[in-house]
Amino acid sequence: MPPSRVPQADGRNPQVSQSETMLGIFKSLFKSKHERDYDKYAPIVDAANEEWEKLQDLSHDQLRNKTLNFASA
Repeated sequence: MPPSRVPQADGRNPQVSQSETMLGIFKSLFKSKHERDYDKYAPIVDAANEEWEKLQDLSHDQLRNKTLNFASA
Protein backbone atom coordinates (compact mmCIF):
# COMPACT_ATOMS: atom_id res chain seq x y z
CA MET A 1 0.00 0.00 0.00
CA PRO A 2 1.47 3.41 -0.94
CA PRO A 3 2.18 5.80 1.89
CA SER A 4 -0.55 8.31 2.59
CA ARG A 5 0.01 11.88 1.55
CA VAL A 6 -0.71 13.82 4.68
CA PRO A 7 0.00 17.55 4.40
CA GLN A 8 2.27 19.16 6.92
CA ALA A 9 1.05 21.86 9.28
CA ASP A 10 2.08 24.57 6.79
CA GLY A 11 -0.08 22.96 4.05
CA ARG A 12 2.78 21.55 1.96
CA ASN A 13 2.84 17.91 0.98
CA PRO A 14 6.45 16.76 0.72
CA GLN A 15 5.51 13.61 -1.23
CA VAL A 16 4.02 15.49 -4.21
CA SER A 17 6.67 15.71 -6.90
CA GLN A 18 7.21 18.66 -9.19
CA SER A 19 6.09 16.59 -12.20
CA GLU A 20 2.79 15.80 -10.46
CA THR A 21 2.30 19.50 -9.78
CA MET A 22 2.99 20.36 -13.45
CA LEU A 23 0.62 17.60 -14.58
CA GLY A 24 -2.10 19.10 -12.39
CA ILE A 25 -1.54 22.52 -13.97
CA PHE A 26 -1.72 21.08 -17.50
CA LYS A 27 -4.89 19.16 -16.68
CA SER A 28 -6.51 22.35 -15.46
CA LEU A 29 -5.51 24.23 -18.65
CA PHE A 30 -6.33 21.62 -21.31
CA LYS A 31 -9.47 19.53 -21.66
CA SER A 32 -9.44 15.77 -21.99
CA LYS A 33 -10.62 14.06 -25.20
CA HIS A 34 -13.85 13.16 -23.43
CA GLU A 35 -14.50 16.78 -22.41
CA ARG A 36 -13.76 18.06 -25.94
CA ASP A 37 -16.07 15.46 -27.48
CA TYR A 38 -18.80 16.29 -24.97
CA ASP A 39 -18.53 20.01 -25.73
CA LYS A 40 -18.71 19.24 -29.45
CA TYR A 41 -21.74 16.93 -29.40
CA ALA A 42 -23.80 18.25 -26.46
CA PRO A 43 -25.59 20.98 -28.51
CA ILE A 44 -26.52 18.44 -31.19
CA VAL A 45 -27.90 16.00 -28.62
CA ASP A 46 -29.84 18.79 -26.89
CA ALA A 47 -31.41 19.87 -30.19
CA ALA A 48 -32.35 16.27 -31.05
CA ASN A 49 -33.92 15.80 -27.61
CA GLU A 50 -35.96 18.99 -28.04
CA GLU A 51 -37.29 17.79 -31.40
CA TRP A 52 -38.09 14.38 -29.93
CA GLU A 53 -40.12 16.04 -27.18
CA LYS A 54 -42.13 17.92 -29.82
CA LEU A 55 -42.93 14.68 -31.67
CA GLN A 56 -44.13 12.80 -28.59
CA ASP A 57 -47.58 14.42 -28.68
CA LEU A 58 -48.29 13.48 -32.31
CA SER A 59 -50.56 10.58 -33.17
CA HIS A 60 -49.39 7.88 -35.55
CA ASP A 61 -51.29 9.47 -38.43
CA GLN A 62 -49.88 12.92 -37.71
CA LEU A 63 -46.37 11.50 -37.53
CA ARG A 64 -46.92 9.60 -40.79
CA ASN A 65 -48.08 12.82 -42.52
CA LYS A 66 -45.09 14.72 -41.14
CA THR A 67 -42.81 12.02 -42.53
CA LEU A 68 -44.46 12.29 -45.94
CA ASN A 69 -43.97 16.07 -45.86
CA PHE A 70 -40.26 15.63 -45.12
CA ALA A 71 -39.90 13.08 -47.93
CA SER A 72 -41.56 15.35 -50.50
CA ALA A 73 -39.53 18.42 -49.54
